[in-house]
Amino acid sequence: METNRLVRQIQSMPERVRAAVKDAIDQNADELVALQKRLAPRKTGRFASSIRKEPGTNELSVRVVGGGKLTTVAANSRISSEEAASGVGAYDYSAALEFGTENMVAKPSFYPGYRSLKKRMKARISRAARKAIVEDQAVSSAASPQSEVSGD
Repeated sequence: METNRLVRQIQSMPERVRAAVKDAIDQNADELVALQKRLAPRKTGRFASSIRKEPGTNELSVRVVGGGKLTTVAANSRISSEEAASGVGAYDYSAALEFGTENMVAKPSFYPGYRSLKKRMKARISRAARKAIVEDQAVSSAASPQSEVSGD
């Protein structure tokens, strides 16, 4: 239900505003990926290498994710690396790094990075939208015909 409202709002935006917001979102994602890679634990470096941005569910969303093939290992020593690569008995340790396990203390980097940039990212999107709206209105008013009334 909420997604439909968001889609309608996106579709109702002027193209100039939508493009400006998309650029701001992409810049936010790039900045967040860079920060999260810097904050990631570095035992092997695979988790940091796995952090990336991916397309979101609509044109104005981007997902920043970590984990996947680079951080998937065999769940125990009885499972071959071939089985783990195919997903059988595999374990993606990226969640264990972020949240910990009963045998390992958490080494959070993903969400602390997001929380530290959240206000700046929201502000960047708001600024880009406001600026594009003002520019769009200026272009629209300059393009609309003006009529003069004379006192003759």
